[in-house]
Amino acid sequence: MKILIINPNSDGGVCQYTQALCQALEKERASFILLTTQGKNELDYFKNDFIIRRELKSPRAFLFFKLWRYWHNRRCILKMVRREKIDVVHFEWLLSQTMDTGLIKKLQRLNILTVYTAHNILPHEARPGDKRKLKKIYQTVEKIIVHAENNKQDLIDNFNIPANKIDVIFHGNFLNVVKLQSELTFLEARRMLGLEQNNFIILFFGNVRPYRGLDVLIKAMVYLRKYSNIKLVIAGKIHDFEITQDLIDLFKVRESTDFHLNYISLDEVHKYFYAADVVVLPYHKIYQSGAIQLAYSFGRPVISTQTGGVPEVIDEDKSGFVIPVDDSKILAKKILTMYQNLDKTKLMGRYSLELAKQKFDWTDIAKKTIQVYQNNLK
Repeated sequence: MKILIINPNSDGGVCQYTQALCQALEKERASFILLTTQGKNELDYFKNDFIIRRELKSPRAFLFFKLWRYWHNRRCILKMVRREKIDVVHFEWLLSQTMDTGLIKKLQRLNILTVYTAHNILPHEARPGDKRKLKKIYQTVEKIIVHAENNKQDLIDNFNIPANKIDVIFHGNFLNVVKLQSELTFLEARRMLGLEQNNFIILFFGNVRPYRGLDVLIKAMVYLRKYSNIKLVIAGKIHDFEITQDLIDLFKVRESTDFHLNYISLDEVHKYFYAADVVVLPYHKIYQSGAIQLAYSFGRPVISTQTGGVPEVIDEDKSGFVIPVDDSKILAKKILTMYQNLDKTKLMGRYSLELAKQKFDWTDIAKKTIQVYQNNLK
């Protein structure tokens, strides 16, 4: 059995996820090739023991070039499956919602098993037509991997996908990212970021986009203003700087907020998590969160919301707390609970790291992924 894993992302969580999966598949002696984009790629940060082919063109382009790049990438995939005698094509990310249905059908006519990992059932900011396009993908592909039972039920209820077509495999840890840099103490990390040594640091990490709920966290900070050493660090590329600034000004929490509004490269990530006491991710809606796995991998507890698969990965009052969506008052109470019980907060961080190492270990994930291939080969 020979597998072709396709990931057109050159950075971000799915790129890091794919690297960890491939490294685990290599240890299980699976025969596979990772096909990714040309040029600069976050894979270069890692020591990779598997075969990588950098032949895809980045899909990020204006319309005409996007179409040309798609057809280039499609031809590249079809040539490779014939040349390498591929049995399974596993899409970690789609090339095109609109056109990949035709590519999947073509692969199936070549007697190739097609697998798709639906990291998101729908895009975070879904547009009209996205559900229709993705329903065709889900109906066409032979196997779908999701990261939570909630996601599986979503596909069954809202896309009419048969249950036996869907496999639930947890999102794995990000210990591959942790290992890139040496461990830092609280004090070292805070000194490097220019943060006060004795503050209680709340970290909001990742792209600052509407679905991630930063507005809820900013409102929660209003309830915590009298605690002068509780500080919020916002770290990530921002979607709309003016809206975020207006919210912070409106709720008068600028003094308790520290901004790092750019994409955080892999050689900088460790500073933010080692500096933090707790990671807060108050999503309005999400299917599953790679940022939770990143926090666990650095041994940090998480406060997040009751949406998608989040409740399936947070052990309540052990690795963190799950709160109602859009409830800034309860969020503030949970932050205050952690602030007032620092010893327990540290214990929760240690418990989170153990979850990352055991429950979200890549060895088990790789074995389950191989089983999906083997059980469905033609």
